[in-house]
Amino acid sequence: MRHSNFELYINSTNVRISKNVKFFGKILTAWQWLYPRGIENFIRKKFFTPNPKPLTETQSNWIKKATTIQIESRGRKIQLWKIGTGPTILFIHGWSGRGVQFQNFFQPALDAGFSVLFFDAPAHGFSEGDMTNYLEVTESVNNILNHEIGKDITGIVSHSLGSAAIINHLSNSDHSASLVLISPALRLMELLFTNLQIHGVPKKTYVKLLNEVEEKFQIQLATRNPIDLIYGIRNSMLIIHDNSDKTTPVGPSFQVAEELDNVEFMGTEGYGHNKVLAQQFVIEKALKFIVSHQSEMVNDNFAKV
Repeated sequence: MRHSNFELYINSTNVRISKNVKFFGKILTAWQWLYPRGIENFIRKKFFTPNPKPLTETQSNWIKKATTIQIESRGRKIQLWKIGTGPTILFIHGWSGRGVQFQNFFQPALDAGFSVLFFDAPAHGFSEGDMTNYLEVTESVNNILNHEIGKDITGIVSHSLGSAAIINHLSNSDHSASLVLISPALRLMELLFTNLQIHGVPKKTYVKLLNEVEEKFQIQLATRNPIDLIYGIRNSMLIIHDNSDKTTPVGPSFQVAEELDNVEFMGTEGYGHNKVLAQQFVIEKALKFIVSHQSEMVNDNFAKV
């Protein structure tokens, strides 16, 4: 297949690299010439291996309450849990997260008459695999939404890379669920190349590894950047993003909300990338948004009959 031209992202990141990183980069470059397979394995493991935090007692208790479900995605078992019997809200976590990290949403959602469906992405938590990537996480989302368990999904709440995955999926789907995108990684490609350069990874090495991902999935990564795909999605969307988020900058979220009529934006202050998920006013806003757009989904589904 024809691979992506990554020069656009390589030249647009404007990364300031410290002397220590430059020195480490020289070591990696030398390693690349002496033992190319070794450095490829090292970088592959570093950048494609998630590291979720251990479960808290509260999270374990939520899992114990839930019905356990397993589906397959690309030959790996994906672990899901469901609680409740009403219309379903699907929760999609980000890189190195867990489905149960949305724990603070669960009881309010249940009290509002919803059921909650959450899962561990490939190579995360209780799902199978050691390494994964954006395209594989997207495939797992696709398989859930097309599975019997996903037929009653009326709303989707996602975080970070999980938001990128659902945007990627919906760019090729007519599913009409309303979306709540929290701290979305909209400029995912730019974030990826910034991190690769910050860590001093030789260009030859990371381009080869990204080309391998493209070969495996037969998709050009440059065509799947969420910031480009979101403009083709007609679902009702609420973006919640903290102004102090240092992991996924708020700028692209604000830009999208300014330019798209189907996007509502709520900014927060002082909660960063992850703590925003635990704020009561964020949870209330997300659930009210999904409730207010339920009738839209019913009308869209009726129009397809």
